[in-house]
Amino acid sequence: MARLIRLFALLLTIVIILACGLNRPPHFWPIGDTSPAPTPTPAQFSPGPTSINNGLAELKSYRANLTVDFTGGYNGQPVAGRIESLTEVTQSPPARHLYLKLEGQLPKSNLPVGVSEFYQLNGQVYLKKAGDNIWSHFADENSHPVQFGFPTPEQLIILPRLVSSPPLTETLHGLSVQHYRFSENDLHDPNVIFHQAQGEVWIAGDYVAQYVISASLRVIVPNPQAHIFDQGQLRLYYTLTNINADTAITPPTNIATNNILSNLPQLPDAKPISVFPTLIEYTSAISAISATIFYQDTLATLEWAEKDAAIFNEKARLLFSSEGRLLTIIITPADDGDGIKVTLSISQ
Repeated sequence: MARLIRLFALLLTIVIILACGLNRPPHFWPIGDTSPAPTPTPAQFSPGPTSINNGLAELKSYRANLTVDFTGGYNGQPVAGRIESLTEVTQSPPARHLYLKLEGQLPKSNLPVGVSEFYQLNGQVYLKKAGDNIWSHFADENSHPVQFGFPTPEQLIILPRLVSSPPLTETLHGLSVQHYRFSENDLHDPNVIFHQAQGEVWIAGDYVAQYVISASLRVIVPNPQAHIFDQGQLRLYYTLTNINADTAITPPTNIATNNILSNLPQLPDAKPISVFPTLIEYTSAISAISATIFYQDTLATLEWAEKDAAIFNEKARLLFSSEGRLLTIIITPADDGDGIKVTLSISQ
């Protein structure tokens, strides 16, 4: 009997405990967390270089090939064409050669249709734009092709900062590279909107060894040297070869000897702006009056006869003649207000 009493007491205790549990407020129930699970952030991978120029200065030499096929609209007119570009660079001796071929339908573009070339070595620049029959040649160590209207790869290539797919380790042109794939979601540039893009980039160390893209895009803020359409489609292929090879860049051999304008003296600190066979523009920090005296003295020794000189406070217009040619020199304040701009033009 005592055993039944103890068993009954135990069962009664259990019932009381369960009853108390059932009467607890709901927030005491040991239920699981019903808040939505956080969405995991997709893994992202950084190719590294932020510009096509990254790491190139550390290479002994290289050759960059660029091909762009494009179609679209420019100022309401249809455009289509191809850009072929070859850039060769050596660090010792420092030299650069740029070959540019542009063909197609570009009714309003600032880019020259045809073949243009630019050489820079031994402190000299050799330049011939599409449509020119003769080379322009002048002394200058610091000019860049962009100054003379040449589009360069860095103006046309937009690299992804982060991509969602991990890279593949591969071998390209004998180099160990990291191969990344990307889409329009990985491309961000304030001047361009990508509607659709599929691309790939191969990274060798800290520089781009190869880049390809097929894209549909719209240009928000155009770059004058690389404005081929307002919106359209392009296919671009860029590759780097001859890396650290024994490359020699030599100047053109068919420079015409009758390019009188390029052989005329320039102020010692001249920085060219525009160079054509019959017109040269450059800037200088020298004053307008000093520049006037420089040309009056140096041209006199070269047997150019001074025909007229109109000199103002910060401006001058000089006329010289020699062997049936008329040389006009106009000196004005520089566009940025720092120094002067000198324009030389020649006519028969």
